Amino acid sequence: MIDPVLSKYWNSYQRFSRDVGDLMLKQWTWLASQYWCGIRPWKASSKAETSPPAADEEGLQARARERVKKGLAPPREIYDVQNRNRIDWCELPDWARPSDPELFEGCGHEG
Repeated sequence: MIDPVLSKYWNSYQRFSRDVGDLMLKQWTWLASQYWCGIRPWKASSKAETSPPAADEEGLQARARERVKKGLAPPREIYDVQNRNRIDWCELPDWARPSDPELFEGCGHEG
């Protein structure tokens, strides 16, 4: 007579344990998703704010000079907003210079 009560108790205990585990997993998943929704934009914005190293600037300037000496157009990267103030435009011929680099300074327009 006591055996069915004990066996039902054990089944109920297993079901309860499984339900509590699922509940904890769902809460953890919800908290983790909130964390990642907040941390990913922060990481992306912090990477965007960092400037490339000076060696890369010199390499870009050197590549532009080298291509212009060959008669080719300079790399497209020199015309990007973040690179316009880093390029010495006096070293490039008139045809390779942008029309007015200061015209679009401080805005997101690429010119």
